[in-house]
Amino acid sequence: MSENQDLNTAEEFEEVVMSPDERAQQVRRAEKVLKNQQHIVKAAKAYARLANNEDFKTILTHLDNTALHLVKDAPKRSHDAQRHDAQVLNGIATVVSLLEDLPSVGANMERSVKDTEGYLLELKSGK
Repeated sequence: MSENQDLNTAEEFEEVVMSPDERAQQVRRAEKVLKNQQHIVKAAKAYARLANNEDFKTILTHLDNTALHLVKDAPKRSHDAQRHDAQVLNGIATVVSLLEDLPSVGANMERSVKDTEGYLLELKSGK
């Protein structure tokens, strides 16, 4: 990499000076991001509680059984019914996937919340 392509230049690390309007806009954006991050963390914690709930486990089992029946019965069903069933299967798969991913997404987001809170403090302090 040539010197001109080196991204680790002193200019890269110079502090960016923002106008008061730009800073206010950045604060609003950071607050919105923080609110979304906190919501995901809250959802992950709610899922952790639900995952141990017998009623919730029953619902998940019902979704699994429904998906299995739709796949098993597909050859016997009309083309329109199969198309509808495919939409239902995609919906079930999406919901289950989102739920399964929620614990790791929530853990990652919890770390991001701290970063965003730090950034927000910096913005508000004018640094």
